[in-house]
Amino acid sequence: MINKKLLKYAAKVKSELCIAVILKYVFFFANLLFVFAAASLLESVLKGNADSSERLSFFIAAALIAAVTRFLASLCTSRNTFAITKKVQNAIRKDIYAKILDLGAGYLEKSGTSQLVSLAIEGVEMLEVYFAHYIPQFLYSVTVPFILFAILFKTSISAPTAMLLSVWLIPVSIVFFMKRAKKTMQRFRNTYEELYGSFLENIQGLVTLKLCNRDGDVSENMRKNSETFRQRTMKVLSLQLTSIFIMDFFSLVGAATGIFIVIHSFMNGNADLKGTIVILMISAEFFLPMRMLGALFHAGMNGVAAFENISAFLDQTSSSYRCSGNAKPERIESVVVKDLTFSYDGKRDVLDDVSFEIGKGESVALIGSSGSGKSTIGSLILRLFDTPAGKILINGRDISDFDIQALRSRIALVSQHTYIFNSTIRENLLIAKSDATDEEMLDALEIAGLRDFVTSLPLGLDSKTGEWGSLFSGGQKQRIAIARAVLKESSLYIFDEATSNLDAENEEKIWKNIKEISQNKTSLIITHRLSMIKNCNKIIVLDKGHIAESGTHEKLLENRGIYFRMFTEQSELETEGVEA
Repeated sequence: MINKKLLKYAAKVKSELCIAVILKYVFFFANLLFVFAAASLLESVLKGNADSSERLSFFIAAALIAAVTRFLASLCTSRNTFAITKKVQNAIRKDIYAKILDLGAGYLEKSGTSQLVSLAIEGVEMLEVYFAHYIPQFLYSVTVPFILFAILFKTSISAPTAMLLSVWLIPVSIVFFMKRAKKTMQRFRNTYEELYGSFLENIQGLVTLKLCNRDGDVSENMRKNSETFRQRTMKVLSLQLTSIFIMDFFSLVGAATGIFIVIHSFMNGNADLKGTIVILMISAEFFLPMRMLGALFHAGMNGVAAFENISAFLDQTSSSYRCSGNAKPERIESVVVKDLTFSYDGKRDVLDDVSFEIGKGESVALIGSSGSGKSTIGSLILRLFDTPAGKILINGRDISDFDIQALRSRIALVSQHTYIFNSTIRENLLIAKSDATDEEMLDALEIAGLRDFVTSLPLGLDSKTGEWGSLFSGGQKQRIAIARAVLKESSLYIFDEATSNLDAENEEKIWKNIKEISQNKTSLIITHRLSMIKNCNKIIVLDKGHIAESGTHEKLLENRGIYFRMFTEQSELETEGVEA
């Protein structure tokens, strides 16, 4: 069970693995010293030799040396095991994180986070046994029987030969079970990850489930999934117990055969007493390394099964980074979308032949029904996804010519799904500008309409935000995100339903401030509140991935098309709300 891809990580701990094997040999030779000292003492006692007291002293000294050696080796083994585990797990987790960054935020939008959490935490943890225990035991186990044979064959060549032949029945049984174990372990691992993800998702959505009175149904599904997991766990345990029984059977038969042969040889005068005692005492040592290897095999297989999923994730390719250039824009002055067609799944086009332009210093609004492709355009400008058909030009150059990090550093995004880190207001704002002063942060909060609230808090900017910003309301979290975008001082602003969590009064106030800070900057506004985009240079109406109409607010009203109907309906609803 040597996985070629895992050997890449084994190379990172090559010296530690060598030390682990050497420490096992230290244990082995310490045991041999004890066995030979004990055999020498027993021989002396049984023969009634006069030097029994001298051999007793030798035995006591050997026992003390063996005990101290084993203790020190055990201490070193614990530290070495920790070093192997730490290095390998850090290396794999760095690769997973690097791959997440490589795939980009677009991957996270399409895939759930629970699987990634399971891979990076539980999956990597399961590799501890494989690297820290299985590989050193494998390297140790394949050599020890030959060393023992070389030591014992002078006493009785038939006994160690029989044990040497018997010991290889254990790895044969391991290979026999490997094919069945691999499939069983993979099914077990997949079921575990599904259960893990389902549990995490249900915990996160518990309030919604309670409100919809569906927690009972979900609980029943969880019970069924848990039962499936239990059944597959029992299959794994059953397989393990069966293989352990067979390995123990071969070990006992092999040891018994060797003991019977050496006793028979001794009785016939073909073996001396000391050699016979040594073989009797060491017969178990012949089989112990392979039995240990067999015991570690299934735990190692579980780690390998987990790594199969990790490997599949790491093998994914990212077209965005493969096509990235090195150009770094000082400012983003214009954006041209030309003949853009895009699909998430390769089956249904979310955007179909979309073309428009955002000139220098212009504010362009995208509106349309849900699913019309508005947010997708923002994601493509940010290069969360690649553009397989059509082009996006930044300052007249293809977007793929630019370094992704440099491009994104010039863009500020405020979306409806804002993320507030579990730290403080200050640390959340410093993400946008690491050297920002308190006054700069407070000015940004002033624009977002949150300065008075923050300064009224006992800890001010150092107030805790909680997980997902749970210590603040939805509107307050959104204002922190707006302040963060203001602090970034970008040349292109993308507002994707940026004020969706605010009431009408505060929304109007913040939009006024947003217009002030983006006066001489390019901005793309995606919103459902049409009254807030009347002064935009251009309004683009999307309908099922197509541009249905575009123009200024006044021109679109004159056309009496989709925009006219949307604006009229929304105005009537707002009027009814005020009257009520």
